Formats: sequence, structure tokens, C-alpha cells
Amino acid sequence: MTSPMKVSVVIPTYNRAELLPEAVVSVRRQGYPDLEIIVVDDGSTDCTPAVVRALGKDIHFVRLQRNYGVATARNVGISLASGDVIAFLDSDDLWPPDKLRIQTQRMHPDVDVVWGKTQLLCHDQSNGAFTPRDLPFGSVLLGSALIRRALFDADSVGPFDERLRQHEDLDWFMRARERPINIVLHDEVTLHYRLHGNSLTRDDQLRFIADKTMFLTVFKRSLERRRRTHTAGVSLLPRPSTQGVSVIIPVRNQAQYLTEAIESVLGQTRPPDEIIVVDDGSTDDALNTALRYATRICYIYQPPRGAPAARNRGLGLAVGDIIAFLDADDIWLPAKLETQLAVLETRPELDVVFCHAEQFVSEDVQGAVAHIPDPLRCLPAVYASGMLARRTVFDQIGRFDERYTRADVIDWIARVRRRGLGTSTLPDVLVRRRWHASNLGRMTRSLDNEYVYAVKAALDRRRSTHEP
Repeated sequence: MTSPMKVSVVIPTYNRAELLPEAVVSVRRQGYPDLEIIVVDDGSTDCTPAVVRALGKDIHFVRLQRNYGVATARNVGISLASGDVIAFLDSDDLWPPDKLRIQTQRMHPDVDVVWGKTQLLCHDQSNGAFTPRDLPFGSVLLGSALIRRALFDADSVGPFDERLRQHEDLDWFMRARERPINIVLHDEVTLHYRLHGNSLTRDDQLRFIADKTMFLTVFKRSLERRRRTHTAGVSLLPRPSTQGVSVIIPVRNQAQYLTEAIESVLGQTRPPDEIIVVDDGSTDDALNTALRYATRICYIYQPPRGAPAARNRGLGLAVGDIIAFLDADDIWLPAKLETQLAVLETRPELDVVFCHAEQFVSEDVQGAVAHIPDPLRCLPAVYASGMLARRTVFDQIGRFDERYTRADVIDWIARVRRRGLGTSTLPDVLVRRRWHASNLGRMTRSLDNEYVYAVKAALDRRRSTHEP
């Protein structure tokens, strides 16, 4: 019988004497046969040393001379660890009883990190109890992970950045995702995160973002590293496998609309499996806007090359079998994905499904436009934001033609129809298309030279094959 891998549990603590014993008990309840517990006291001024001594001699206790920060405390614990894998637990959090059993079973020889879900527990001041809040969710909190010891070596991902007083876990995770390592994510809860009066994260703040400036700094560092090494974007979401839906949002200097676009995707009755935002050289606040959703999207930056190139970049990164696009100035209605996906699933002869769109005037141009003419108020959404397509379509006819700036989707649809692939336009209004200052001119003109060129190109293709 194979011996179990040794697990080193590192518990950094600072002035949490009243909560630390419960954390240690939750580790011991794992009943794991080969386990060491390392408690690193980061300069506590309360009775932490006495509490640890009372917890038993099996705990390896280290006391730092002053408060250096949790990154330093974690690194000290790692340096003392003798296990094959390392698990972390903050002293005010808890593990569910099966955490180590669930994750060690998934730690196969080719796996570097196993990451589970987190359950929030809120403190009830009236009775002192912690009760669950919201559904479990994926997070980058280290307590929900099991990590190979070797990843903390200098020639791998490396230790935690001790310059960071907050978000050192997010920074480490970003560096890990930039490397070719195997991270397995699963749906079981492996961390109970306790929110209380002294928590770094409070209820009235963004989830796990105690210092917004430092949070954005961590992501910008990752972005700069990826620019230098030409590596792909970093997603904090599990990647879809089969029948996954990937949503691609190209954006350039439309930060004022991007939040509403992303929220409309996140609010779908059938949520997507992957959201990729491709920033095509924005000079406004698009980066910071996108990074507010950093734990739920994959953000990519590229020098300005145009919307077709941004769509193609997203296609190159997407792993879903079903592809959807949303322009950053448009909005999906909540049932958009669910409605169109149901059609693709029940009608295998169809390859692309469109819908209808309601057109509306953005608040920033309402003074320039009195109203939308009735014939234009509701139209077929035979363009990027209105379609849902099987990935196989792109394999057959190729991606968007980057020579265009606006007619790339029209050209692509013409190639789909020329190949005889199945398309359908639903009568359902599932998209809201925004009229605003940047697109008003081209939306009120019937055709410009580029659209004429796209139509001519389609006619030339038909003539070259002698099609009627």
C-alpha cells in the first residue's frame, strides 16, 4: 500500500488568540495520517504564545520579533515545512472535515495545485455564532488550496512577495497561472472563511479587496509580466471542458459602458463558463474597470489593432465549444445565452443563431438625438453581439478578416452562408444596442465604402465558384 504524502499545514497568526484554537482543531479533525502543523506568530501582542503552548507539543511554533506581515509569516512557515505538499489556514478561518481527503485524492503526480471553493461565514454579534452567507464560490484564498512544496522554490513560482501587506495570495496565484503548471479546480468546499469585526475584509467592501489600489497593482504587475513574455491572459475561473460557453468582449476606450456590458453577461440565467475581455489598446479607464471583475473574467491587453483582431485574439484563447461575442457598448438581456443555447442543443443542423435587438439612445447623446425612428427601434441582431456560434464554424471558414474595421462580421456571416452552414434568427429581443457619440454616424448611414467592399467581396466569391 502506497504511503500518503506528507502535508505541512502553515498557520500564520496575528492577535487571533481567541480564534486560533478552533482553526487548529479543524486541522486535527482531518484525521490525516501524515501531518505537521506549523504556527507562525507574526509579532502578536496578545496571549497567542500561551494559547499555542496549551494546544499541545505536536505544533511547531515560531514567534517573530515584530509584525512583518502575513507574506513573511507564510514564507517562514514554508521554510520550516518538510511535507510534499503545503496547505495554508489563516488563524481565524476553518477547514471542513474532509478538506485534506478530498484534495490529496486529487493531487496526482502530474498535478501541482488543487483548489476548492470557499464558504463565507458571518459573525452574529448577538450570540457569537458564525453562520453561512451566500453560496460557495471560487476564490484565490490559500486556505482552499493544496500546493506542491516545490512551487515555492526560487526557480519555480517562488515565495510570497514580502513587500505586499495585502493580496500576497492573489499575487502568488497570478504568478502561478502565468507558468505552465497544472491547477485542478473542483466544486467541493475546502475553506470556511469567517467574516468578523477584525477581518481584513469587511462586508461593505468588494469581496476580498481590502485595499483597491494594491489589488489593481497586483493585476497590473501580472499584465506587465505577460506583455514582456508574450504569454496569454490569466483567468481565475475554471476553464470549460465540453459544451462550455466562452464569451468574448472586445473593448477600446469604452470604459463608461464596459461595466454594464460585463454585468449583463454575469447576470445571465445560463451563466457563461468563461468571459474574456480583450482590451484593444484603450487609453481610458477600461483596465481598472475590467479588473474590478478580475476573479470572474480573463483580461487581455493588446496594442490597438482593431475590433476584428480583438475578437480573433479572444477566439485564440477561448476553450468553449460555443462562442458568443458582446461589444462593450451593448447589453445582453438576461435570457440571451439560455435561449440561444437551447436552440443549438435541440437543432443540430444549425451552426449560428442570431436574435433581435432593441436599439436605444445612450444618455450621453440624448441631447443630439431626439429619438430612434420606429423602423429602427427593433431590428435583427445579425452582428457580433446578437450571435451564438459553434466553435466548429470558425474551424471551417476561419476567423474575422482583420483588414476591415467595421464590416468584419458582415464579411464573416457572408462566408458562413456561402459555405451553406445552418443559421437562424430568433424573433426574441435578447440584446440592447446602444446609440452613442462614437457609433452614431455609422449607424445612421445606410452604407459606407467598407460595407460596399464587403458585399462586393461576397459577390466575387460567388462568381469565382460560379454560384447563382
